[in-house]
Amino acid sequence: MQGRHSKSSNLHFPGPMLSFNNIRYVVNTKKAFCIQGEGREILCGVSGVMRPGMNAILGPTGSGKTSLLDVLANRKDAKGLKSGQILLNGQPVNSNFHLQSAYVVQDDILMGTLTVRENLEFSANLRLSRRKYTFEEKQEKVNKVIHELGLQDCANTKIGTEFIRGISGGERKRCSIGMELITSPSLLFLDEPTTGLDANTAGSIMQLLHGLTRQGKTIIFSIHQPRYSIYKLLDYITLMSKGDIVYQGPGAETIDYFKELGYQCEPYNNPSDFFLDVISEASCLETPNPEVVVTSQQAMDPSTEKNILTQHFQQSKYYDQINNELKSLSVPNVSKFSTQVKHSYATPFWYQLYIMCNRTMKNLCRNPQTSVVQVFMMITFGILNGLIYYQIPDTMPEALQNRIGAFFFLIINQVFGNLSAVEIFIQEKALFLHEKASGYYRTSVYFLSKILADVIPNRIVPVLAFAAVAYFMMGLKQEAASFFLFCLTLSLTSLSAVSLAFFVSASVKTFALANALIAIPYVFMMVFGGFLVNLNRMLQWLSWLKWISIFRYGLNALMINELKGQIFYNNTTKVPGEMYMIEQGIDFSTWGFWQNEVALLCIMAIFLFLALIQLIRVNK
Repeated sequence: MQGRHSKSSNLHFPGPMLSFNNIRYVVNTKKAFCIQGEGREILCGVSGVMRPGMNAILGPTGSGKTSLLDVLANRKDAKGLKSGQILLNGQPVNSNFHLQSAYVVQDDILMGTLTVRENLEFSANLRLSRRKYTFEEKQEKVNKVIHELGLQDCANTKIGTEFIRGISGGERKRCSIGMELITSPSLLFLDEPTTGLDANTAGSIMQLLHGLTRQGKTIIFSIHQPRYSIYKLLDYITLMSKGDIVYQGPGAETIDYFKELGYQCEPYNNPSDFFLDVISEASCLETPNPEVVVTSQQAMDPSTEKNILTQHFQQSKYYDQINNELKSLSVPNVSKFSTQVKHSYATPFWYQLYIMCNRTMKNLCRNPQTSVVQVFMMITFGILNGLIYYQIPDTMPEALQNRIGAFFFLIINQVFGNLSAVEIFIQEKALFLHEKASGYYRTSVYFLSKILADVIPNRIVPVLAFAAVAYFMMGLKQEAASFFLFCLTLSLTSLSAVSLAFFVSASVKTFALANALIAIPYVFMMVFGGFLVNLNRMLQWLSWLKWISIFRYGLNALMINELKGQIFYNNTTKVPGEMYMIEQGIDFSTWGFWQNEVALLCIMAIFLFLALIQLIRVNK
């Protein structure tokens, strides 16, 4: 079978050349109680050259192929990169690297509620400069990519979600590639591009990539076990084992290289399977060439096979050629990793915000489950609250008892009714990380678009519907100003609870963990809100907790708004509403009321700021 690989060892195609020298990447393990342990070396000082054409990185699981791909694409956290140098056409990469290159992730990360065309237009609008491209030119670019990738039949079909049936797996992969081809990158990275695809679809994807290399693109991808028809398309192969490179050279010469070492690939064995077997020291392999000398130190080392393969490669003509090439390209006086650069964005802040808000609103309208359920839930709770406390009388003791109980129930609804907010960043975290690393938009733009698109339809509108139903059913103060302040208090209470949920959502990775974490502060705030426990009788060392309670500020504001100036009757005795607030130590002056509103506003602002910081801190 190996004789049918028809590629020449002298391959010459137009396109950029990416070289890397002495790349060391270390992952710090964690011990108990988040104590940082010793670092584990993932890439052991690897060097090489990725030339124009199809460059495949192969190796068994855990060999470091994806880590190498991510490092070359500038997708790894700088903390783990201990040394190395990456050059593009002999020059250090700069802030325009993400404009010259593109990265397609293993799992197709697309906005499922948008069509193929709308996803491509989103990429074009944010990644093509408004100064260089008009709207018509961007549309022409999108149409060209759709035609090149054969997406005409599904261009106006939604990608698909768990609720919406969408396009096929192969079409999703083509759309993911198209999102990156919008910028006409000369360098394209792909992580396991055939994962999850059937053999025919995987073959067509690789044929597509092969055709792109003949148009002047350098394509670098990791792949696990490609079938023979895909293997024949590989211009250059990099084989890895445990963080080391054991071969890098033309794909057509790989089998002959291992044959010289004494490893014979059987006629009907898939070469990629054969390489993995050799690297993994599979028992089915034939005995290596007896002329290979193994030192006593290597013989005692359980990783001898890896050392032998690495040493053989470092003594080969391929390594000498690469080493000479790297010496001629290397930039002196670079001891640390040199590719960590800040993004330069193709579009300005306000234009990014406009495009992001437009996409977020489309996603919300086409996936209305959350917003519709939120409004329905709030109206239902408003009716329930109104029925339980229907037309509260002015006679004691019902007048005070029912009003205070109703207010506590209202605050609980506003706080715990916003638990859905904890998934706002978790649900799209993979999409955000990919687009952030690719330079689509600033983190602040993504954050503001989610806040603006979520707050108005999902938080403000449902609260207003809730307030309109509950207020008049309960028969509270029939004054326009009181109703307005009632709505304002409930809105600020809701937004304060939502901001805390946003902070938790931006800080964790799973919905289950977020739910557990958000429940703890909500319960503490409820206990120290002033309804379940008299705050004046509380232990001194616990009393400070009342100052961070959303429940306390919301409950106090509602009581001041309703009870101030009210007269209740106990038989024939008039009881002013202020009497209860005096007993509770509540400042019912005008300034006292607005103190609670300002406190809720500050809590909201603080947690929103912390949520933004958490998103900025997210590592690649």
